[in-house]
Amino acid sequence: MACNPSVIVYILSTKFSVRNPSDFQEEISDEENRFADIISDLISKKSRGECDIDEDFYLYDDLDGSDDDEDEDVSAEPMAGPSSSQMSQEEVAGSEESVSEEESSDEPIQSSSSSYQPSPKKAAPMRIDEQYSLDQMKAIIEFVDKRGSAAALKRWTSLGTAVKIARIREFLEKGGHRLSKLEQLKNIVYTHFRDARDHYLPVHGHDLKGWSIEAARIVSLPSFKASASFLRSLKAQFRISSRKVTKFITKRTRTDEHVIERNARNFVAKINDMKITLGFPSSHVWNTDQSGFNYELSSGRTLSDKGEKETFAMVQSVNSLTHSYTVQVLISNDGYLAPKLFICFQESSGKFGPRVQERVRESQPANIIVTCTTSGKLTKSSLGFWVSSCLDPIVNDKTLLLQDSWTTQGDREVYDRNLKNSSLLQIETIPPKATRYIQPLDVYFFRQYKIMVRRFQDDVRCSATQSALTRLNDRVFIMQMHSFVYNQLSSSRFRHMLLYAWKASGYSIDEPLSSFENVLEVCFRDIFEDCSVNQCSSMAFIRCSHCNSPLCSYHCLNPLHFH
Repeated sequence: MACNPSVIVYILSTKFSVRNPSDFQEEISDEENRFADIISDLISKKSRGECDIDEDFYLYDDLDGSDDDEDEDVSAEPMAGPSSSQMSQEEVAGSEESVSEEESSDEPIQSSSSSYQPSPKKAAPMRIDEQYSLDQMKAIIEFVDKRGSAAALKRWTSLGTAVKIARIREFLEKGGHRLSKLEQLKNIVYTHFRDARDHYLPVHGHDLKGWSIEAARIVSLPSFKASASFLRSLKAQFRISSRKVTKFITKRTRTDEHVIERNARNFVAKINDMKITLGFPSSHVWNTDQSGFNYELSSGRTLSDKGEKETFAMVQSVNSLTHSYTVQVLISNDGYLAPKLFICFQESSGKFGPRVQERVRESQPANIIVTCTTSGKLTKSSLGFWVSSCLDPIVNDKTLLLQDSWTTQGDREVYDRNLKNSSLLQIETIPPKATRYIQPLDVYFFRQYKIMVRRFQDDVRCSATQSALTRLNDRVFIMQMHSFVYNQLSSSRFRHMLLYAWKASGYSIDEPLSSFENVLEVCFRDIFEDCSVNQCSSMAFIRCSHCNSPLCSYHCLNPLHFH
């Protein structure tokens, strides 16, 4: 209900000894003026019937002046009624006695099955800096100083009462809330970090701590100490972690890197445009690349005893760790592998001996094409063999092939001599040194391929039934292993992974891609069961990506598990 403001002012004057204004010797402070504005605003609202009197009255919540280390919002205490923490022991004891007396009295006790339902907890009010920007707060206070609170409340209706004006003024006087200052501090530190890493400078934990302490001075946090927990939260927020340096570069290399990245972006834009303007469907856009495999791939880490000075790992042949062969893969822009995988073995004479040739011919899987050179790397003649055996079957319409700048691949005559329809093939060469950015096979595919090969060889090496029977550097074993792995990666479950390799390189794909499963998730997640082959008691090491059957390494190849 409404009330008479004059009556309220009269009652206040009787409760406080009001002196004549001429008796004041001291100057009225800004704080007194602001408080008077608040009381005046409350009386005006009550006189208009716009507010009611509650049992507890809060002047305002001091949400912006917290300086405690936990950065929690602190609510002001109610003006009426002591809190439980403020009650003396005598008062608490007295209240307990009164409760006891009530319980022991003859008055009937109300049933506990009351219809009373406690009101839901109110959401924590927003901080003042979450409601208004710094510029808005400065404008409001500047306006209040010139024209008063009443005019400001009419102009900014969201203020509601003069209470919020007081909070804004206090926020500006203190230089901001602690939480907002911490966010400013973190952004300053991350700017230093980003600038250092953009220039390829090494950054360590003590650098972050030093930058944090410097930033604390800038944002006026004198008690800030850059604790270990703060640094952990900073690293987690900006995804900062310790990484091993894989390559050292000079300032000149860094300058060249910008040129390489620019050339890479231009090449991707060109290919995406060609797909549209020249009408290349995604199924006719291919990327090819070669990758070297050591005859034995072994994990570089192992669980072992703490404190040991040297950690050893058993391999079948030390030479197999340094001698290599090459595989060449084709991957399409619509997420498929070419029907055949090309393998080039290393032979000292540059060709297979008669007995080896016979074994290779008899054991060669349907999805593998094999040749050899003295180095284990492709030459112009072996490249021609790859063109005729792997590339020619897929060039049956207008086709776009993306390949790296390897000199031998740049000879167009090799393609013209070995393709039946060479006029249908258009070759685009990826700029030098840009393959790690924009070659799909390098960006993601080969990493997944080698994970599966390494897991396979590790299991064979550790398997008691196979380690004595299987030579990991045997050509027939390598052919069968790659046939199995290539067939696994040809599963439809890996199609989105292959599409991701293109998308991560910057190329356009024809369908949305939100998520995908990689090799570890499809084939090696939670494999703790026996092999599914009848009467095999070995523990499975892989789950088939086609039929989901758990298999041991022996029954992956004996007989060859192929879909």
